[in-house]
Amino acid sequence: MNRAARLIRGLSRRDRITPALIQLHWLPIKARIVYRQCVMVHQALNFGKPVYMRDMLLYFHVDTNVELRHSSEVNRLMEPRFRRECGKRAFANSAPRLYNNLPSFVRAAETAALFKKRLKTHLFTLSYDIIKDVMRPSFRL
Repeated sequence: MNRAARLIRGLSRRDRITPALIQLHWLPIKARIVYRQCVMVHQALNFGKPVYMRDMLLYFHVDTNVELRHSSEVNRLMEPRFRRECGKRAFANSAPRLYNNLPSFVRAAETAALFKKRLKTHLFTLSYDIIKDVMRPSFRL
């Protein structure tokens, strides 16, 4: 990805790559992984495809009369529990967690194109500090 950005922008090996990635509006690798998982979850929930993925995802609901903070959120998914640290990387565990961490206006998008646009913008603002032209530490490899 860095080599492609250098080729497109005509940068040398010694030039910083992050400003070029920001100008090209390219997401870092970790953000791309989050992007793909969230898009797959959105398609499974709203369009029902693929079926095996839709069956893994369950909506969160509270069986109580008490009004809770998180019960008012729409499109919230159940986050299954896991025993080991490697279990949190499985799609069935990580996808609901990532999807629930999205802002409600992103999750509430009506179409797939609008969801992708809002999601990419949200992940881009989380990934880069545009004022300083640096990538945030949580998205570095």
